[in-house]
Amino acid sequence: MDQTVALVGTGRMGSALAAALFNKGFATTVWNRTAAKTAPLARLGLRVAPSVLDAVVQADVIVVNINDYHATQQLLSRAEIESALRGKTIVQLTTGTPDEAREMEAWARPLDIAYLDGAIMSNPIDIGKPTGTVVYSGSEELFRSIKPVLLAFGGNAMFIKSLMPVLEMMLTRLHGAIQSKDYDDTQASLDVWAPCPKELIKWCRKHGVDHSFVDPQLSLMEKAIQAGKGQADFAYLYEVLKGSN
Repeated sequence: MDQTVALVGTGRMGSALAAALFNKGFATTVWNRTAAKTAPLARLGLRVAPSVLDAVVQADVIVVNINDYHATQQLLSRAEIESALRGKTIVQLTTGTPDEAREMEAWARPLDIAYLDGAIMSNPIDIGKPTGTVVYSGSEELFRSIKPVLLAFGGNAMFIKSLMPVLEMMLTRLHGAIQSKDYDDTQASLDVWAPCPKELIKWCRKHGVDHSFVDPQLSLMEKAIQAGKGQADFAYLYEVLKGSN
């Protein structure tokens, strides 16, 4: 493979990402703050860098998977590392918020560092398999240019813009209903939606699983139904949340 890759962070997920890259034939360097965590990867044949700077120098694409964006900035926002990153690509696969992703892209742009943000939607065991799913946002051109690297993580390397038409259609419909306060034009009323959380709660109780994450959803739906809005659209929950039902 032409593109060389560095993986910063070799916890359970980071190690799975690194192994997937190596198994696809990419020259892969890894670094982790706790060096012992890189030992299994070294035994596989991956190169272990003694420092973040050394890892960055060795790679065209730098994949980051550590605790959070703040930790990423602490590692990379040093003059010698920023200099080494010029002309290279960072793929951020650390959990964070949209605002943090925008802030990191704003840091990277003036330094001539290409930046792609991603959200891993799979467990470590699925990384590298056809079912492995990661959703990316940023420059579509950049996404295409490094897609072979991204496909190493799983068969479902998706650019967020490909999902936007579906999301936009759903959100536009919900927004329209809320703006017009017309909740009668619906393909699935709250009476139809309510059995879903009910069945999930029933399953959780049967198997001894905590269902507190589902309870609020059912509570909102039941509040609307008790107010005589069982035939209303899902968007009516906005009125319940607003306290105007």
